[in-house]
Formats: sequence, C-alpha cells, structure tokens
Amino acid sequence: AAVAEDAGRRTADYLLAHRIPPLARAMLRALPAPLAARLLLRAVLRHAWTFAGSGRVRVAAGRVPMIAIAANPLAAAPCLWHAAVLERLFRALAAPRARVVETACCAAGAPACRFEIHLDGGPDAPR
Repeated sequence: AAVAEDAGRRTADYLLAHRIPPLARAMLRALPAPLAARLLLRAVLRHAWTFAGSGRVRVAAGRVPMIAIAANPLAAAPCLWHAAVLERLFRALAAPRARVVETACCAAGAPACRFEIHLDGGPDAPR
C-alpha cells in the first residue's frame, strides 16, 4: 500500500513538473477551488489514457466531483496509485485540502473504479 501511494504521488509530481505548463498551474491555483476542479477534471478526461490505459473514463463536476474508470486495467482493490495521483494533482492545483476517496472498484466487482474528490478535505480527512 505504501509503495503504491508513494508511486502515485511521485507520478503526480512528475506531471506537475513536466507535463502541466507553468501558466496553466498558476491559473488553476488562482481560481476558486470548484472552478479549478472543473477545469482539472476536463484535463483529466482529455489525457485519461495516461492513467487509465484502455479503461473508459467519465468525469462529473458538482458539489463532490467524481472520476470513474470503467474496465480499469490497473484496478487493484483498492486503487491506491490512482487515488494518490489524483489527490496530489487536486491538492496542488485546485484545493490544498482535497481528499480523493475510492468508493467502488472494478477489482472488487464494481462496473467502474469511482473516485470522489472532496475539495474541503471531507470524509474522514487526514492523509
């Protein structure tokens, strides 16, 4: 578990340093968290192949933004790597207290791995 989470954080750090332009990072950080999250969700959808492979990605903005990966080839029940990547990106670019919680997993029989993004640190915070 610790290795998967560390690998996820390191993957996100690489994306932040080498794949997300400085202007985009600055713009997202300057926006209110819900708007930054909405834009980040759109970017996640556009570049989904980088972390979902052949899986099918769906996103939903709202009070609790969500990312779902159907037929996730990397599903691991729980998907600690995915959660760590997403949490690090959302904390760095949208909301410093963001918390990503996996609520369903393909590897456990669900139709999709589902990740909720709690921008305020929500359920059961620290990590």
